[in-house]
Amino acid sequence: MSLSAVLFSVIIWSCLFVAADLRHPLVTSPRKADSSSSSSSSSSSSEQKYGEVPKKVFTKVETPTCGNTRSVGRALGSYFQGALTERSFPWTVLITKRMSGSVLCLGSLIHPGKYTERVNSSSLVLTAGHCLAKKLREQWLDVSGIAIRVAPTKYSRMSRSGLKVKVRSGYTYAEENDVIFLRYGVAVLKLKEPVLYSQGVVPVCLAPRYAIPSLSSDCYSSGFRKREHCLREDNAPVHEHSRCQLKRNRPAATLFCADSEHYGEVLRVGAPLVCLEDGRAIQYGVYMAPLTATDLDGKAVGVYSGLELVHSALSDSRLSQEPGKLAQHKRKEAKPAKANKKGSSSSPDSSYRVYRSSAIENLYRHY
Repeated sequence: MSLSAVLFSVIIWSCLFVAADLRHPLVTSPRKADSSSSSSSSSSSSEQKYGEVPKKVFTKVETPTCGNTRSVGRALGSYFQGALTERSFPWTVLITKRMSGSVLCLGSLIHPGKYTERVNSSSLVLTAGHCLAKKLREQWLDVSGIAIRVAPTKYSRMSRSGLKVKVRSGYTYAEENDVIFLRYGVAVLKLKEPVLYSQGVVPVCLAPRYAIPSLSSDCYSSGFRKREHCLREDNAPVHEHSRCQLKRNRPAATLFCADSEHYGEVLRVGAPLVCLEDGRAIQYGVYMAPLTATDLDGKAVGVYSGLELVHSALSDSRLSQEPGKLAQHKRKEAKPAKANKKGSSSSPDSSYRVYRSSAIENLYRHY
C-alpha cells in the first residue's frame, strides 16, 4: 500500500470519529461545558441585572394584616382614584333594618389589636351610639331587627350587594356630655359569625387611644349616597383641633373636625375617618354629626369622636359575654322637672335648650 493511500484512510477515519462525537447526546467536550456554564451565568446575571424576581416569590402569600388591602388584591389608592372608585373600602359597613333593608347608618369592621398582628377575620363593628340607641345609654341593644352589609358596591331595594351578616349583640358606651350626638358615645356590635379575608373583607386598624390625625394627613370618610344608592370614599382634610371645639360644651372625649363633602343626600353617621399611613389604613374617628356651614370658613364640616371611648369599650368584659347572662346596667333616675311659670325661661336645662336651637342640632335631625 502506498503512503498516499495510508494517509487518505487515516483522514477518513478521523472524520468519522469527529462526526460521531458531534452526534452523540451524552458526550460533551470541556470547551462546550465551559461555554454552557458561561452562557447560563451570563443569562442569570442578565436576569439579576434587569431585576427579574425568582419564581418562588410569586407563590409567596402576603401575611394578612389590618388596613392592608393588598391581601385582597387591590391597592389603597384604587378605592378613591381611577376607574375602580365605585368600590367602598373593604371594612366599611352599612347597618340596615333586617326586614325592610333601609339604611340606618354606617360603621366599620375593626381590628382591636396591633397593626402587625396576623388577621384572618373580624367580628366587631364600630358605629355611633345615637345611630341605634336614641333613648338608651350604657345599655344592651336590641339587635334582632338589624343586619350588617359589609363592603357593598350598590345598595337599594332592587340591588343589595355586600356580604350580609347577622348581629349577635351590641352595647352603647356613653359619656357625660350636653351635646346630644356625643352623649350617646359609640356602639360596638358583635357579629354572630366572624367574616373572613377569603370573603373579600379586611378590618381596619385603630389608632392609639388619644391620637388625633395631623393637618397634613391623607384622610377619607365614607358616605352613602341615597340617590345613587352607593358608598363612596371622600377626601376629608382635618381642621385645627382648637377651631373645632364646641363653644358651650367642652367634651371630655377627643373631638376633631374634617371636611365632609356633600353630594346631595349623603348619610355619614357612624362612618369611619380613615387616614393612610405607610400603605396602611388607620381609623382615627367616628362621624357624629355635621357642623354649621358658617363655622369653619363656609365649608361643610363633620364632627368626629376620637377613639378614647372606643378603646375603653374594647377593654370592657361585656364584649365577651351574652346580653341575657348579665344584669342590665342601672339607668340613672331622671330628676323631676320643676314647674315653671308660663313664659318663664329659667329652668335647670335652659342652657341646653338654647343649644338645641343651634344649627348643629337642626342639621343632626336630617342625618
